Amino acid sequence: MKLNKPLLVVGLLIALAISGYIGFKYYMERMIANAIVSSNELPAYLPEKVKEKVMKVRVPVNQGADVIITTMHESKKVTLDQILNAIDNVTEEQAYAMLESLNKTKVENTDQVFDLAKKQFPVDFDVEIFRKAYHQKVSMD
Repeated sequence: MKLNKPLLVVGLLIALAISGYIGFKYYMERMIANAIVSSNELPAYLPEKVKEKVMKVRVPVNQGADVIITTMHESKKVTLDQILNAIDNVTEEQAYAMLESLNKTKVENTDQVFDLAKKQFPVDFDVEIFRKAYHQKVSMD
């Protein structure tokens, strides 16, 4: 059976488009995540819009990570493995439920957000050791 050339070309274009989209989505997400936590120069091929957004969140994210590590080390009650497991075990449903809770609640102070997160994302360690650091780094803005 002979394949029609136009049909073959269209099939190849569709396959190329799908694989390009998946590759872009996969690599772009990883590249942006790495750019946020890295202190290196941003890759030149990143679009300017993306670079601006990365630069906006880079400092607060890295400061937050430093505070978590410092607090964890000082408390000697929580291990890095526990933190990483807690992050890995968050489900998409929990994240959406948290967003829904935040949208439904009139947030008046940062403690409300901390308490909502504590309720929404149960973990096997005492998150209260992070409350003081949370207050220092998070504002209502």
